[in-house]
Amino acid sequence: MKRETAMTPRYKVGQKVKVRELSAQTSDPREATLIKYSGRVGKIVEYYWISPRFSAVFYLYRVRFGDESDEIVLHEDEIQEYIN
Repeated sequence: MKRETAMTPRYKVGQKVKVRELSAQTSDPREATLIKYSGRVGKIVEYYWISPRFSAVFYLYRVRFGDESDEIVLHEDEIQEYIN
């Protein structure tokens, strides 16, 4: 079994993921933006990483839902692996 490191992304390009379920009753501006994607399944088309501090690495994923005009960038903790 391959051990994941801090530099290893959790998800891969082409992988199907599901946006985590969100409550419609939120005051958080980020979550309010994501409500329309809550529970939807999409495919990762690209990912990026940022490192605001030397020891921390954060991944951002560009996820496409259906056609090319419907995509969004999501944080790693806003998605989960989709299993058929």
